[in-house]
Amino acid sequence: EENDKQMDTFLAAANQAILIRMEVKTKEVQALWLPNTMVQEAKKVLASSQGAMYVRICAAGNIISGEMAVSRLEMIPNKIVYEEGQKIFTENITIASDGRNINSSLLYFLSEINKAAVAAGVMPDPLTGKVGNIDAASMIDVSGKMKELGGNVTLTAYAKQDINVAGPVLLRLEVRRNE
Repeated sequence: EENDKQMDTFLAAANQAILIRMEVKTKEVQALWLPNTMVQEAKKVLASSQGAMYVRICAAGNIISGEMAVSRLEMIPNKIVYEEGQKIFTENITIASDGRNINSSLLYFLSEINKAAVAAGVMPDPLTGKVGNIDAASMIDVSGKMKELGGNVTLTAYAKQDINVAGPVLLRLEVRRNE
C-alpha cells in the first residue's frame, strides 16, 4: 500500500514537472502517459523488492507542447556503485613537450571514466549518455598539473563521495609523474 502511494505521488510529480515545462497553468491536466500495465507491473516490482529502488520516467520520444508525454518507466535496485575514495579509473598518458595534447587526453580520460561508471552500474542520462560532470576549476587545476609534470604521467580518478546507481559521478582527480 505504501509503495502504491509512493508510485502515485511520483507519477503526479512527474506530471506536474511536464506541465511546468509546457507552461500550463492548471494542475488538472494529465500530460504524462504511461500504459496502465506498465504502472501496475512497476508497483508489483516495488512490492517484491528489498531496499530502495531507483525509478525514473523517460519520454519515449520528442514531445510537442500540448501533446501527452508518452513515456516509459525504468527501475533498478539502488545501491552504492563506488564508495567514497574508491579508485574508478587510471590511465598513463604521455604529455607532448609543448603540452598540446593535454586537453584531448583529459577529455579522453573523462570519457573512459564515463564508460567505466556505466559498466559498473551507474545509470547514464538518457539524453547525453553521461553520468556526471566536473567543474571548470578542477579541469584547469588538473591540466595545469599535467603541464607542470610533463612527460609520462598517471591520471587516476577516485569517487569524491559515495556514488549510487542514480549518480552523479563526482570525482577527485590525481596526477602523478611516472618515473
